[in-house]
Amino acid sequence: MTTFLSHLTPEFAWNQQYEPFRKADSGLLLVVSPGRIMMWVADADAVNQICTRRNDFPKPTELYGSIDLFGKNVVSTEGSVWRHHRKISSPPFTEKNNLLVFKESIRQAQSMITSWIGTTEQSSDTINHVAQDTMRLSLHVISKAGFGQTLKWPHEEAGEVVPEGHTLSYKDALENLLQNVIQVMLMPKFILCEFVEKNGTKTAIN
Repeated sequence: MTTFLSHLTPEFAWNQQYEPFRKADSGLLLVVSPGRIMMWVADADAVNQICTRRNDFPKPTELYGSIDLFGKNVVSTEGSVWRHHRKISSPPFTEKNNLLVFKESIRQAQSMITSWIGTTEQSSDTINHVAQDTMRLSLHVISKAGFGQTLKWPHEEAGEVVPEGHTLSYKDALENLLQNVIQVMLMPKFILCEFVEKNGTKTAIN
């Protein structure tokens, strides 16, 4: 019974790693529940088959409805619809763009470190927001590589102007979304629409 209960927590595979498979003497485990049967795989050959035979092993797209903030996408679709989204989204993932990502990552990392230690050693201080800044670093790199928009760190900004007809700058809008993405994904759309209306923003929620 104890072994069975340990498999009921969503993180059991992370917490126990390969131990459940070792005890079962198998690379496959079936976790049976009233709602569904889930198969956990710890066999390299089986994983290769699952990942390469998309038609035989489609994604459970019903689980990805919460990320359809702006409509269907390459993650939440399968079949012909997935192929359509992949055709549109795949061009940026080229060797040329990988070089851009590498160079921008270096530039942004250097700017982040400068924001930490300052231009002189005397201006450095204790850093207590590493996680927040590294997330911002990722956002800056994605913005440049994916949207062609260069985002700057606080010490580089010089009075950023909000475009006419908007209430937030591009950077602030993107940061605001990513910082609250869990709430946005879980909150019903009618509540989000009411919040947007009360706060006078012009964001469209599909």
